[in-house]
Amino acid sequence: MSGRYRYCGLILASFLELPELPEAAPGEPTELEIRAAPVAQALADATRRAPLFEIGPGEALWRLEGVARYRIAEKGRLIEVDFAPGAEEACVRLFLLHPVFALAALMRGECLLNAAAIVVDGRAVAFVGPPATGKSTAAGLLAKSGHPLLSDHLLRITAPPSGPVLAYPQAPWLQLWPDAIEHLHMEAGATPVRSGLPLKRVPLPLADGALPLARIALLREQRGNDLDLFEPVQRKGSRSFASLAVHTAGHTWLRDFLDQRHHHFRWTLRVAHQVSVGQLEIPWGWERLGQFEEALMDWCTGCGDPMAEAARR
Repeated sequence: MSGRYRYCGLILASFLELPELPEAAPGEPTELEIRAAPVAQALADATRRAPLFEIGPGEALWRLEGVARYRIAEKGRLIEVDFAPGAEEACVRLFLLHPVFALAALMRGECLLNAAAIVVDGRAVAFVGPPATGKSTAAGLLAKSGHPLLSDHLLRITAPPSGPVLAYPQAPWLQLWPDAIEHLHMEAGATPVRSGLPLKRVPLPLADGALPLARIALLREQRGNDLDLFEPVQRKGSRSFASLAVHTAGHTWLRDFLDQRHHHFRWTLRVAHQVSVGQLEIPWGWERLGQFEEALMDWCTGCGDPMAEAARR
């Protein structure tokens, strides 16, 4: 076994070195094991087959030609990795830590949001939305102002029947494209996520542990119109529920896991009830970045106690 790491609040024991993750403290129990093993091209008893993945009784397969095959078993607590000949290790790690990890989380009965998140006044604020709507940019703006990072792409959230909704730190970096890095002035320490891709990881201070989740913002960029102001709009009831459901990592896989689908429904209800969910209309254009930062800070620093906010709604 190569090392033990902390990711999304879990302890991973991995044969593969994961230099992009912080090491776990000695003595902490392993919650997800990653092994090297031969993985078949297809599952023998698959109930669903797709170009990139297959689902079967008690197991799943995720594959990408030229990279690796990943088999997930033991209720999402084991990932077996089979490198393709000549595969770049950084590329294998990239897919392991995002789609494969998200699929394993669903099999464990856990829910993650595709979200960037930051810490404001001791509470988590998360940003969801379609690709290229500014989630990582929003987190980067707040991080530059001294707010610790909580997540970039995957935000693990627990919502027990009683007690607060908690968000867990993912990893100490943001993944940004070159134009965002340039406009945020975050060139220092940025490293490519893999060869041939301009996307880079920017190292940032990470929150120490789980924090109450105060707010979730659905970002929506207004392109090609005359919107000049940053406009927050509260999303309530079914609209809040829908925002969470659609932006759950791997939500399209839930049709294959009946128990997890029921759990996800209850999880979404609890989060929607306890956490303020809003839609933020963002004027398009880097020239408005300063205005975006100012309005974003005003919105985020309005975070109060999430339970109290939910009660007022």
